[in-house]
Amino acid sequence: MKKIIIKVNQGRNYLFSTPTKPIQFLNGVVSLFFGLVYLINGSSLSRLKIYLNFTYVGPIQIWWILVFLGILQLNYMRRDTLDSNIKSALVMHTCALMWFVISVLFGSDYPPLSTGFFTYFWFSVLCSLTALQIDTQNTSELLIRKELEEQ
Repeated sequence: MKKIIIKVNQGRNYLFSTPTKPIQFLNGVVSLFFGLVYLINGSSLSRLKIYLNFTYVGPIQIWWILVFLGILQLNYMRRDTLDSNIKSALVMHTCALMWFVISVLFGSDYPPLSTGFFTYFWFSVLCSLTALQIDTQNTSELLIRKELEEQ
């Protein structure tokens, strides 16, 4: 039991070591499972009124891209290097756009208005702000590296 508690505490300390990591983790997990659920059960979901507009998204490969983005996000957030942070910010920007499109798909069935629109819209905003924060951190680190090289 002590080993489990130690591992949980190590995971918690890692996840909350920087302010953007929990959002990166959440984005990776939600992207991964949203895509997987739609790959596994997309035909059944498309028959529900709330998911009706998802049939216009395109071929099933779109959902594989979502799964791939989730895996990339989870992979890039593991490391804390400049290269992985640049790639993580790029994935966050891409996912922010993707979540915005998903929110529009949920909102385009108005009436009735669903919670999916607001949930994924604000998730898109949060991902976008996180990506901008990571970009700012990356720019700062690049400037520090450049300054050190000039000395």
